[in-house]
Amino acid sequence: MERKFKRYNREDILLSDEEMIEFEEWSKALERGLERKNAKKEMVLKYFHKSYPGYNDDFLQDLTLDEYDLVFDMLLDSKDIESIKKEIL
Repeated sequence: MERKFKRYNREDILLSDEEMIEFEEWSKALERGLERKNAKKEMVLKYFHKSYPGYNDDFLQDLTLDEYDLVFDMLLDSKDIESIKKEIL
């Protein structure tokens, strides 16, 4: 039996039950990854604002999880903002 779902509200795609299960697992994994990234982003921004109050954090808004990990380590090591920017930009 095949299930039907809309992708981006543009096209119909038919998936077998096995493909639907695989898609749902992939979707859940993606969601967990995004939750981890957002949690790390919040932690980095909070620590950044405590360490450097009043500084613009625009350069920290759209990083990967690995980049957030790197920035967090640099903040823990009390690196200056220019060093952090140089490392991720």
